Amino acid sequence: GEAVSNIIRHAHRNVAAAQLQIELEIHEDCVVLTFFDEGKPFDISAVPHLDPGELRLGGRGVFLMRTLMDEIRCEARADGAGNRLRMVKRIEPANARRDCG
Repeated sequence: GEAVSNIIRHAHRNVAAAQLQIELEIHEDCVVLTFFDEGKPFDISAVPHLDPGELRLGGRGVFLMRTLMDEIRCEARADGAGNRLRMVKRIEPANARRDCG
């Protein structure tokens, strides 16, 4: 949700009509979410890492994505029509999980 909100708010700001494509891959050991926007190139590595207790405006969305996901990468699309945001969350195989009861 935070990724979609950021794309709408920042990448597609001042755009009359833009498309956002979302691709979901479910693998045995991970889930991969990829977002394709039509915004200006965005360098997510330029967003400073925040101290969890730091209070400031802006940058918290990227902080949340970095905290919740195992991998996050944003790069210009090969066709030059926006950005490709790829987020990976690793999951344990079902037989490796501990009993919660």
